[in-house]
Amino acid sequence: MIRFVHLKTFDNIIDARLFASKLESEEIQTYLENENTITLDPLLSNALGGVKLKVAESDFLVAQKLLLEYSAKPIVDDEGMIIHCPQCGSNKLENGVRDFSGVKGVISFLVALFLFVVPLNSSTSYRCLSCGHLFKDGLKEEAHRNSEESIR
Repeated sequence: MIRFVHLKTFDNIIDARLFASKLESEEIQTYLENENTITLDPLLSNALGGVKLKVAESDFLVAQKLLLEYSAKPIVDDEGMIIHCPQCGSNKLENGVRDFSGVKGVISFLVALFLFVVPLNSSTSYRCLSCGHLFKDGLKEEAHRNSEESIR
């Protein structure tokens, strides 16, 4: 019988499935705990502690190495340029962070909370892992200009 051990927790099913597919392409057996429940009701993700990616115990060290390589790669835009934080210039970013700021975002979150539906008015942003700054896709060009200016 195969024993599975916890490798990483994801807050959304898409990222979890993408990384699990990467591991499976390397012939590492994976299991996504809470996958079906969170697919049916994404609002339960926080209550259940997210989607837990588990790997076969025998493959844990190889999977951990692949996770470190995957996490170290910078995020690039459609033109292949590395995206940087406009505040500190770091390229260590988290992608797909839900942002409910603004009046519409707060109202959407509250409606979703009371009606048990997926929030309709949230936007995805980047979060800098170095300074914690949250910024949207529209600031990518500014981020490139800031990073080019810091090089000069």
